[in-house]
Amino acid sequence: MKGRTTSRLGAMVLVLSLMTACHQISYQEQQPMQDLLNAYLSRQIPAADLTITYHIGDDFSGETYLELRGDGVYELWSTATAGRQRRSYSGQTDQAAVENLARSMIEQRLWEVQHVRSKPGEDDPLVSIQVATPANRAEVLLWISEVRQVAAFAAVQAELLDLIHSLSNHEILEGGR
Repeated sequence: MKGRTTSRLGAMVLVLSLMTACHQISYQEQQPMQDLLNAYLSRQIPAADLTITYHIGDDFSGETYLELRGDGVYELWSTATAGRQRRSYSGQTDQAAVENLARSMIEQRLWEVQHVRSKPGEDDPLVSIQVATPANRAEVLLWISEVRQVAAFAAVQAELLDLIHSLSNHEILEGGR
């Protein structure tokens, strides 16, 4: 009996060691948002390699998606439009606008945002802001109903929505809900 207990204990220690190693690897692979934004602003990351992504909604409530590169190149689509018609836009905006957004994300300490509640409300899709490079990514997620309760997220979202409205000539009506 003692031999079995020792082998189970050894197996448990091995599993815990592997879990700890995997956790450390995944943490090292996911560079924090602050570091990615600072590296972009200090030109340590080529502008074209940084992507800021914003996504809100779902098929039922309407959906908006913006992918904005550090050099200003963007892809944008939304169903939050007049008649709920899906509209798509692409092009390039001023890189200074992206840099200002990155500074705002740092100033608001966006990476510190966490859920206010443990469970979403009914019909409460996620809203996300992600910063990524080819090698790393960091993402902040809230349920839509939480956004107004989290000032840092709401402030960055307001800047993103201003940009979305401008890029779409105000055809996208997304208000952040």
